Amino acid sequence: METMPLPASVYDIDLDWLEGAIRAGGRDVEVLSAKRLDVIHTTCTKARFELSYDREAGLPARMILKGAFEDHSERLKDMYQSEARFYGQIAPEVPLNCPRSFWAGIDPGGWRAAVLMEDLNERNVTFCRAQEPFGFDHVRQRLEQLAALHASTWNSPKFADTGPWSWIEPRFGAFTGGYNDYYLEPARWNSYMELPRGLAVSRQLHDRDWMASALARIGELEAQDPFCLIHGDTHPGNLYIDADGTPAFLDTALSRSAWWVEIHYHIIASLDIADRRRWERALLGHYLDRLEAEGGPRIHFDDAWQRYRQGIAYGLFIFLINETTFQTEATNTTYTARFGTAALDHDTIGALA
Repeated sequence: METMPLPASVYDIDLDWLEGAIRAGGRDVEVLSAKRLDVIHTTCTKARFELSYDREAGLPARMILKGAFEDHSERLKDMYQSEARFYGQIAPEVPLNCPRSFWAGIDPGGWRAAVLMEDLNERNVTFCRAQEPFGFDHVRQRLEQLAALHASTWNSPKFADTGPWSWIEPRFGAFTGGYNDYYLEPARWNSYMELPRGLAVSRQLHDRDWMASALARIGELEAQDPFCLIHGDTHPGNLYIDADGTPAFLDTALSRSAWWVEIHYHIIASLDIADRRRWERALLGHYLDRLEAEGGPRIHFDDAWQRYRQGIAYGLFIFLINETTFQTEATNTTYTARFGTAALDHDTIGALA
């Protein structure tokens, strides 16, 4: 991963900076023109550029610079840096379909991070959304990719203190603990329970003290189970489908974690409630079969099912407190309805007791 200084504002990214980044990423070209087409401000900043080059080098005519240029970015710097490292160091090594990147890095003198990647609109991909739940085969195909990712990194020595992935934190590490505590502050928590997302969930699941103890228990379970690399945020809003129908993944929130932290989250977030009730056991079984086939361990279904039930509190928490800077209230409510219903269906309170 090559370093490049990053300005504080995305509007200061110009032709010279883009040429330097592309060269740092290993393409020896001259950028002849660079036109900024638009800028989108969400969890991160996304600036789209139209480029021309002095030679054919397999580079697209449009690229997106995605990075930490928002007012809230410093608070989420670990997330941005993790994504930059994913594209710069890990994506070429793991079996996960994701966008091509042409530079990824962290400002050598500060905390900002960014990725220069292809503009997926140029490939006619379909971006997924919460309001359009997936079918059985779609989720099955995604679970196959996640099983391959998990199996290929299962208890990997790369996570060791001296390994190249030592920087990847557990999902329930110090950062997550601070994040959880912030949103569990009583007045803040109660304010979310009064929003549509909270009202879509049984009052039985509004108990702040229970949620705090549930997250602590899930952290204990994560720490005692085998670990692997997880994408970390596989709800539909972070996913897309290639023009040929192949599922693909965006917006990683990498963690060293237990497989079930990822799998319960993806299945429940992606399916309509009625479909999830019909399909989740078969989908979980398919994931376990593929995990073993890809070189991972054999996990007994009953043990996996227990972890699946327990993990639901985590997915529910994420969308109960997710800020509207990141997802609309309608989207957060869609997800809390799915996770809240699953928590009742599977007696997650009892499973974590």
